[in-house]
Amino acid sequence: MTVFIQVVLPVLLIFAAGYLIQKLAKLDIKSVSTIALYVMLPCLVFKTFYEAELNGEYLMMLVFSILLLISILVINKIVSKVRNYDSSTESGLILSTAFMNSGNYGAPIILFAFGINECIFRSEKIKERFLMRVIVTDYEYDTLQPEEKVMKEHGIELVAHQCKTEEEVIEACRYADGIISQYAQITKRVINELQQCQVIARYGIGYDSVDVEAASERGISVCNVTDYCLDEVSDHTMALLLSLSRKAPFLSSKVKEGEWDFNQGKPITRLNKQTLGLVGFGNIPRKVAAKAAVFGLDIVVYDPFVKEANGVKLVSFDELLKVSDYVSVHAPLNKQTEGMMNVDAFKKMKPNAMVINTARGPLIEEDDLIDALNKKEISGAALDVMTVEPPEDNHPLRNMDQVIITPHVAWYSQEAELDLKTKAAKNVASVLSGERPAYLVNPLD
Repeated sequence: MTVFIQVVLPVLLIFAAGYLIQKLAKLDIKSVSTIALYVMLPCLVFKTFYEAELNGEYLMMLVFSILLLISILVINKIVSKVRNYDSSTESGLILSTAFMNSGNYGAPIILFAFGINECIFRSEKIKERFLMRVIVTDYEYDTLQPEEKVMKEHGIELVAHQCKTEEEVIEACRYADGIISQYAQITKRVINELQQCQVIARYGIGYDSVDVEAASERGISVCNVTDYCLDEVSDHTMALLLSLSRKAPFLSSKVKEGEWDFNQGKPITRLNKQTLGLVGFGNIPRKVAAKAAVFGLDIVVYDPFVKEANGVKLVSFDELLKVSDYVSVHAPLNKQTEGMMNVDAFKKMKPNAMVINTARGPLIEEDDLIDALNKKEISGAALDVMTVEPPEDNHPLRNMDQVIITPHVAWYSQEAELDLKTKAAKNVASVLSGERPAYLVNPLD
C-alpha cells in the first residue's frame, strides 16, 4: 500500500493532470507527463524538501537529486546518440530501479529528476522559446546538409518533414518560425494557423504554391530563388527544341526496336531561319534567345510587361502564335496565364508548329493539346512540366510519338541544386536575423 501511495498514485495523478491540461489548453506538447510536471513538480519538490529538512536529511536528498539528474541526462544523451531518438523514458526507468532503495524520499527524488529531464529533452515549448525552428515541409533531395549548415551558423534548428496534405503541413508548421517548401501547398488556411512564422521560402523560382496575399496580411515574408537554374532551364529548352526538330528520341527508339531507316523521320526541316516564339521574356527566355540565335533562329517575343528588347521582335500573343514554328512557354503561373495555351491558341498556330513548356504545367490545357495533336493542328510538343506530376500511366501524351516528356528535370544540375538549397536557407536565416533576404517576393515595408 505504501508503494502505491508513494509511487503509483503520484504517477497516475501526473499523467491524468497532464492529459487534462493538454486538452483544455490545446498545447502543442507531445509528452503528456511533461505538461503535468510543469504544474505539479514545484509543489512536490517543495513538500519533499520541507520534510527532509525537518528530518535532518536535506543535504542527503539534495545530493541524491543532483546525482540522479546528471545520471539521467548523461544516459539520455548517450542512448539518444546511439539510437537517434529521445530515450528519456528508458533512462528514467533504468535509474528508477537503481534508486528504489534510496530512502523515504526516493520516489519524489526520482520524479523530480525525471521531470527535469522531460522538460529539457521532450518539451516542444521549451525548445521553441529559446531556439528558433525552421520546418522543411517536403523535399526530394538526397540530403539537407546545405540547409543545416546555414541554419547552424545562425543558431536555428532545422526540422524536416514529408507533408502530403494540408493537415500535415498545419501540424508540422503551426509553431515554426520559418518554413521552406518544395511542392507543399501553403494555403490561406495553413497561413492562418501559423502562430509565429516570419518567413516562407520556396525551393524554386515560382511561388504559385504559396498564398502570397494571405502571407502579406499576416506580415510573413515570402521568398523564392530567381537565379539558381538559368543556364540549366535554357539549356534544357534548347535540348527539347533540337530534339523536336531532329526527331532524335523517336528515331533512337526505332533503332532500338531493330529498325534502321532514316525515312521514318521524314519530314525534317532545316532549323536555320525558322521562327522561335518566346512567351514571356524574363531571365530564362533571354538566355534561350541568345542560344537560339546561334542556330540561326529568328526570335519573336510576347511579354506584356516588356516594352523594349534588343535583338528580338516584340509582338502580340496572337501574332506570335501565327508566325512561330516553335512556341516556348516561359510565363509565370497566375490567374491570367493559367491555361493560356488552349484550344483557341492551338487553332492559331501553324500545322507544322511545336510547343515547348519548361515553366509550369497548368499553362497548357492538356486536353486541348491532345486534341490539337490528334487533329494535326500542330505537329509536336515537348514538356518538362505537366498539370499533375507524375502523369498517370495511361495519360494519352505519354503514348504519342510526336511528344517528348521529361520528368521536371530542366532545373537540375548538381551546381543548381546546391545553389537552390543554400539560397533558400539563407533567405530564411536572413529574415529570422532581422535582415532583408536576397530574394523577396512581397516587400512588407
